[in-house]
Amino acid sequence: YTMDRGSYIGSEDPEVTPAVFLPHFSTSTQGIIGFDIGPDVGTTREIGNLDLSSFTNGVYVGTASATYDEGGEVNGPGLRLTGTLTPGSDGHHRFAAYKGGALEVASVLSGASTRVYIGEPNTLGTMGDPTKEEYSTVLLTGENTHGGTTTLYAGRLLLGHEQALGTGALVVQPHNITLPGESSSDIHAELGVYAPEMEGGVFTLANPIQLNATLSINDFEPLRLSGPISGSGGLDLQEDASLELTSDNTFSGGIYLRPYAGLTIASSTATGTGQLGFGGGSYSDVYVKTDNPIIHGLDSREDSDYASFHLYQEATLFKVVQPEGTDTKFVGDIHSDAYEGYRSEEHTSELQSR
Repeated sequence: YTMDRGSYIGSEDPEVTPAVFLPHFSTSTQGIIGFDIGPDVGTTREIGNLDLSSFTNGVYVGTASATYDEGGEVNGPGLRLTGTLTPGSDGHHRFAAYKGGALEVASVLSGASTRVYIGEPNTLGTMGDPTKEEYSTVLLTGENTHGGTTTLYAGRLLLGHEQALGTGALVVQPHNITLPGESSSDIHAELGVYAPEMEGGVFTLANPIQLNATLSINDFEPLRLSGPISGSGGLDLQEDASLELTSDNTFSGGIYLRPYAGLTIASSTATGTGQLGFGGGSYSDVYVKTDNPIIHGLDSREDSDYASFHLYQEATLFKVVQPEGTDTKFVGDIHSDAYEGYRSEEHTSELQSR
């Protein structure tokens, strides 16, 4: 077989091992080679060693399968990779689930210059169908040491270990996926945590993040981003998501909070240089744990989009710099144990609490 970018061919036959299946593909093939389970199989398919070194054109490995509970909800991956993974001839790993499938990469990814790519950027199948809450998911659970970047194009990336991304940056890149009536920028890749052993703790991701497109944060587990975040993209917090930002960030795409999302600001420029937006017709909380936060604009999309700012420091100068020429409104409250003073200037609002 020779596949173009965005194509998928998989095998459900458990007797078809990689050694049997892979030689059927041209070494120059693109797209996704899949290992699946049948519709009546309730257990994850496991593959040990996987050698893609003969492939020369950036082929992906993935699955279109997942396991389901009695209620029809996904409760596990269809494919788990556990052994030694030998990447294609360029030395980089590429993983993509397809049409709602779930792939777990438990293998350790290493190599000082090895890069990892998540999601095939040319097919809607690698996103799944978010309108039906059917996400194609790649789960990285290894304590990885690779030094190259991890690039996320599309779909859901779940992290099961705080070292899952190795030592390099997470780069969120634009994809080429569209739906009728929507543009490519309306469909966001998603980041989340799946680490049941944490028992209610906060998962800390220390890697730098480069946002060249919007990144959606899901509500699976609380997530702390302690590395610097840069780029022209933004963050979209899903309903009930919990995110903490602790670095001085420069990303310019803003942060959008959906109903009941919680955002913790732990440095003065944690929110970057974009606006904080609130939407979805409900209530959001922003917890301010620095004494000099700088917010570059507030935007409640509707009167029902209410947000509450909680100031934790004894003396906080809360500064809102409204971007030039913008016409927005804020519906909500800003409060602490003691509140004093309000001052307004052109495009700038400051509140002082002592």
